[in-house]
Amino acid sequence: MRSPRGAELQEAGSTPLDGRHEARESEVARGDLRAGVTQNGDVTQVTAVARVEVDDIDAALPLYEALAGSPATRFGFGEVRLAWAGPFLLLEGAPDALARVRRAATLLTDDVVACRDLVLDAGGEILEGPDPAPNGPRMIARHADGAVFEYIQPVARG
Repeated sequence: MRSPRGAELQEAGSTPLDGRHEARESEVARGDLRAGVTQNGDVTQVTAVARVEVDDIDAALPLYEALAGSPATRFGFGEVRLAWAGPFLLLEGAPDALARVRRAATLLTDDVVACRDLVLDAGGEILEGPDPAPNGPRMIARHADGAVFEYIQPVARG
């Protein structure tokens, strides 16, 4: 079942969600969603983002920005430098830092809480979140088959 628009999110620092307890509401701004993220009635859809580990993000980025047709958004997560250009998420860091953030894929969704419920109902587990993050609410989930995915509910950038 899909969560209502403006869905609840776990606040940073609260107890982990197991999908069976109601999350506390969070004031996460929701605007227009990025291209590729859709809403279709009661169906939650996702779009995959290619995760590309690079040795030198500054040298690699011009190609990915040209392929995406738009400039990248740069940000950091722990010891990892990241740049998001269209369907590409570039990651640069030491091997041990990259190992901590390695995922099968990043999935963009219009409703991260609904995805949480789908993963749990299918026998998966939530490893992190959903929590507010720089690009929008996010969570890390291990599917029942063992694959680990990052889910992001993008927010519009002004």
